[in-house]
Amino acid sequence: MEALDLQITESARAVIEDFLSAYEADATLGLNFEVRKTYTLDGAETNERITRWRSVAISKAQAYELDKQSEVLGTQGLYLADGLTICLFEPHDVERLRGKILDAKRGKLFVRERAS
Repeated sequence: MEALDLQITESARAVIEDFLSAYEADATLGLNFEVRKTYTLDGAETNERITRWRSVAISKAQAYELDKQSEVLGTQGLYLADGLTICLFEPHDVERLRGKILDAKRGKLFVRERAS
């Protein structure tokens, strides 16, 4: 498991703990960056996009398998970030998080820049 330079705030930890409490005791947080199209009221696609971090719970066995497969498939795997194990699925997600802060507001996780 690699280390990831990501600071996790207390509010983000609380959201993560609350989310994972509905799953197995040893579940791991999986994070995936998602870009979605937007549409007008009449269903026409717009040029705007919505981005968000999608959270999934991964069992200990699934996390182990994903981490093993990551070496073969070239995807990402488990990372230790600020004392928390997280699973990332895409190489770009590692770069999106490196050197940033994972925070939460109104129960939603978001990433922000560190103050210089």
